[in-house]
Amino acid sequence: MFVIVHGEVNIYDQKMLEYRVRERNPAVKVIRRSLNDIYHRSRTDDKKCLFVDGMEVAVAYFRSGYSPNHYPTEKGPKGDLNMECCLKTVENCVLKPQREGGGNNMYGEDIRLTLLSKPENSCGDEILLNRESGFLVRTKSTEHADGGVFAGRAAFDSLYLV
Repeated sequence: MFVIVHGEVNIYDQKMLEYRVRERNPAVKVIRRSLNDIYHRSRTDDKKCLFVDGMEVAVAYFRSGYSPNHYPTEKGPKGDLNMECCLKTVENCVLKPQREGGGNNMYGEDIRLTLLSKPENSCGDEILLNRESGFLVRTKSTEHADGGVFAGRAAFDSLYLV
């Protein structure tokens, strides 16, 4: 499940991942839902498995929830809380701080310890992601400090090893 911003238009990299999932296992269904969709159309069972629209969610890829404007009503954060219920372990996740450079990601038990050490009502500067399961390569010109495919400053690319 892609957890998206309502009205998302930058879906091209998401589609590439969706096609790759379908290629590897056509039985796996990929869905897109906003936090409000999750709030209204999800439930957890007694084993804390998450179901959205009646489908069990095995993996959630967050493209939303890391900015206050991603919560248009008070129901959005409740949807996010439902997502937290499905996190049984942290072994397949990465906690990524919102900073440039490498070496700042946290894995495994360090994620749990970091999240538990934060004050209850603090706004974190991290996002919890699933560990990578492949590569998505974007190339940009040296003319720009930042690059995004949707912004027209980058393009999808492929690795060519020599």
